Amino acid sequence: MELELSKSRGEYVNPTHARVTVRDLGREWLTQREGVLKPSSVRPLHSAWKKHVEPQWGSRTLANNRHSEVQAWVSSIAGGSTTVRRAHGILAGILDAAVSDRRIGRNVARDVKLPSKSRAAARHYLTHQQVQLLADKARHPTPVLFLAYTGLR
Repeated sequence: MELELSKSRGEYVNPTHARVTVRDLGREWLTQREGVLKPSSVRPLHSAWKKHVEPQWGSRTLANNRHSEVQAWVSSIAGGSTTVRRAHGILAGILDAAVSDRRIGRNVARDVKLPSKSRAAARHYLTHQQVQLLADKARHPTPVLFLAYTGLR
């Protein structure tokens, strides 16, 4: 009865469709990203896929993943918050596609606690007096003044 009800509501997930591996669906997902993102945005995705996502999740089927495993994996990734967020985003994106295709019922990578974003280091700028002192001490003061006041760094 429950099975027929889920089919009639369009919520039925065929368990055989969840037997595809994360690697197979991941390659397809990355190829789709190539069609909508700039090459400079796709390169970091491929790198994170090869280094972090595929080694951990590639051989596993879509149905064989747990939320707690994803949380443990996210917590174990070495690197800054950008690295962790990118790797997690790839896995979550692949599993989102699987949910949309009705291969799995829910995305176990969602609602995972991610590290907070790193704050950029405070920037310090020279005062006008410091710029003038630097230019006075420089062999070629004109380039120092030009660079200081035109925004070129």
